[in-house]
Amino acid sequence: MIYTPSLVILGHYFKKRLGLVNGIVSMGSSIFTMAMPHIMDGLITKVGVRKSNYLPSSDIKQCLLSVEKLLPFSGRHDIPARHLVA
Repeated sequence: MIYTPSLVILGHYFKKRLGLVNGIVSMGSSIFTMAMPHIMDGLITKVGVRKSNYLPSSDIKQCLLSVEKLLPFSGRHDIPARHLVA
């Protein structure tokens, strides 16, 4: 849900090390994808299905609250280049 937009937005913030940043984001996503079923299995066993849904819902809430930070600069040409991550 958030993986592709996060890769696209990286091009707006990282120019010089775009390949490295894409690799870090992809690695983190794949590690989380491999770990999540095991985490959920343990949670379902310990606290039940209903309470175990709090973890993925809190992840989605965090993504929704932080999406404002991922917005591109859309027409803001007044930002000096030194403020962009190089």
